[in-house]
Amino acid sequence: MNHLLRPEVALRDRLVAEIEQNTYCIFAVAYMDIAGVEAVAEAISRRMDGARFSVRVLFRGRDLATDPAAIERLRQLSKVGRGTLAVRWSRARKFHAKAFGFRRTRTARPTVLVGSANLLGGALATDSGELGVSLSSSGLADDAWEALEAFWEQGQDVTPGWLEEYARRYKRRQQKLKAARAEEDAWTKRFPATKRLVRRRSLAGEPLFLDHVRPISREERKMVENAIKYTTATSDVEVPDDWVKCAGQADAFATPDRRNILLLNWFSADHSSIGTREISIVRLTRRLSVQSPKGKRIWLIHFAPMRGMRLRLRKVDRLRSERVLRRRGLSWKALWSMNSGYLRGRRKRLCAAIRDLGLKLE
Repeated sequence: MNHLLRPEVALRDRLVAEIEQNTYCIFAVAYMDIAGVEAVAEAISRRMDGARFSVRVLFRGRDLATDPAAIERLRQLSKVGRGTLAVRWSRARKFHAKAFGFRRTRTARPTVLVGSANLLGGALATDSGELGVSLSSSGLADDAWEALEAFWEQGQDVTPGWLEEYARRYKRRQQKLKAARAEEDAWTKRFPATKRLVRRRSLAGEPLFLDHVRPISREERKMVENAIKYTTATSDVEVPDDWVKCAGQADAFATPDRRNILLLNWFSADHSSIGTREISIVRLTRRLSVQSPKGKRIWLIHFAPMRGMRLRLRKVDRLRSERVLRRRGLSWKALWSMNSGYLRGRRKRLCAAIRDLGLKLE
């Protein structure tokens, strides 16, 4: 039965499940990195105890994009247990496939996962941005398996000598890329940064959604940075300052795309004595889910503010702003207690209070 492989579900988990349930596996991908290989390495290592277990991995070796450490990790796995693990690089100039094939027995019909994901840590993780299709128990799956076999026949075995030469050329290319990026960064610093703002939308003609968020803490930021490193296997990680966390994890899913959002940014968990608040009309631009090596998950969201629709209230404004809200029958505590959702009956009163505070709404 065929079905869609959605980007919000980690392909890593599906690959691990297929490896544990099948005897014959064949991967054909354009690129690999060490994080992608490590994502399935433990499952492969466990299955290598079986003498009949077989894994074949084919990758693109012409453009020096695959990390040689990932290739070496696969070669180490080939020495574990009685199973077989073979690695080849494609000699085809235009090879760019991304597919993972599985078979329980030599005569059983295969399952083939076809899509946009390479064997990369980021591509196998949750919220990867990749999309694929699972083909199983069908003539289409049989055809896909035959295509993988044809790709494999065109491959060349990875030998120690070939890998040594490849690693040398890869290192030289990385050094050139690093120098090129440094030159690019020096050039781009000469130009002012582009503000990530969106044009004003009609608040009168479109729905208005209320959302509560708070900035991520120092501890959460460190956890997120470590989780991204774990997922992408890169040390060059920056977590933007304007990532925020919803008041409740479920709110990250409820927040709508392409809608006006009245965002209440709480800069402290203690809303009753909060020092700084920010009110703005925004649009959701991105959701991100990261998972630490220990399995802890955190959902982050990013908003693009609309031009001229942001108001930041400092601690010195607290008493004045509280009086303004009370004139409209509201308070900061009342705003905090409002559930995230579309504003209906209370919209006019709330917008009037926000205007009184100094935010220029249309």
